[in-house]
Amino acid sequence: MSTERGKRVPEFFDIYDRDKNRTGKTWPRGMPMKQGDYRLVGYAWIMNQDGFVLLTRRHPDEVWGGYWECTGGGVQAGETSLQGMLRELKEEIGVSFSEKEASLLHSSLDGNVWVDSWIFNKDPALSELRLQPKEVTRAIWVCRAEYERMRRQGVLVPACTHFYEWLEERKKNHESGDGKNI
Repeated sequence: MSTERGKRVPEFFDIYDRDKNRTGKTWPRGMPMKQGDYRLVGYAWIMNQDGFVLLTRRHPDEVWGGYWECTGGGVQAGETSLQGMLRELKEEIGVSFSEKEASLLHSSLDGNVWVDSWIFNKDPALSELRLQPKEVTRAIWVCRAEYERMRRQGVLVPACTHFYEWLEERKKNHESGDGKNI
């Protein structure tokens, strides 16, 4: 829930169809979705010039509390997935990005959830981050070997276990001439 003038206001999300088109209907967070309705979530992967990715540790009171993840969340009604991730980055880690700094890394359907993963190439210092204390308790930069170790240990949120696979797939597609930027 978001707050408006100190009052808790329910969050609403757009409902999508199976082809990822908005239906014109919305759904309030926390309510069950109807069969055939889909929602959109996003992940924002920040990768620095040395190839390290930024991971944050979820607050213990949250779902997947204590696990590591990239920044992400539900895309609110009226937002694109990129706009939602720009908002989440500002809310969760206190860093602003522009749309020009983002590139779509991967998009897929997982059950009734469309998942868009974005990559941002930037080097914010950990000291610049302003973590949202109710959601995030810590942030670290990890190299690929450390990420893979964390994945094997099962300490990553399951939805955040495919970053390097998607990055390799994207590089392969780029090399084959599909025109995507890396």
